[in-house]
Amino acid sequence: MSDLNNLRSKKFFSGRQAKDYPLSGPTGQQYKIYKDTLQEMCSGSNAKIDVLELGCGTGRYFHFLTNVNSLTGVDISPDMLKVARENLQTMPELEAVCSLFNSSIEAFQPVSKFDFIYSIGTLGEYCEFNENLFEKI
Repeated sequence: MSDLNNLRSKKFFSGRQAKDYPLSGPTGQQYKIYKDTLQEMCSGSNAKIDVLELGCGTGRYFHFLTNVNSLTGVDISPDMLKVARENLQTMPELEAVCSLFNSSIEAFQPVSKFDFIYSIGTLGEYCEFNENLFEKI
């Protein structure tokens, strides 16, 4: 099932869809929880933190991150990652510490540990969230 979900995601978030996808985090009261939670999780430590976003897409939620030592973004779509690289140019403080990886979440093999891992709109929707993936995260 996860291979089929990965194939669908990669195909759906390619080409025009990647170019038209939003570059900044959503606004409005119903999305405030995303911004507040990301900022709270990032500012909860005196030291800068290492962050991983699973299914980062265009990097639209990167705008909400603060206090970041390193940022790793993973996405299955090379087109979305291309847009994310361009989007990072508007965030020089993150661009300098960001690494982007073209991989499915299941296949991604991080080389380090993270203080904060998040995924918005990916797990359970475009990626099967099961016990194996939960343990990996």
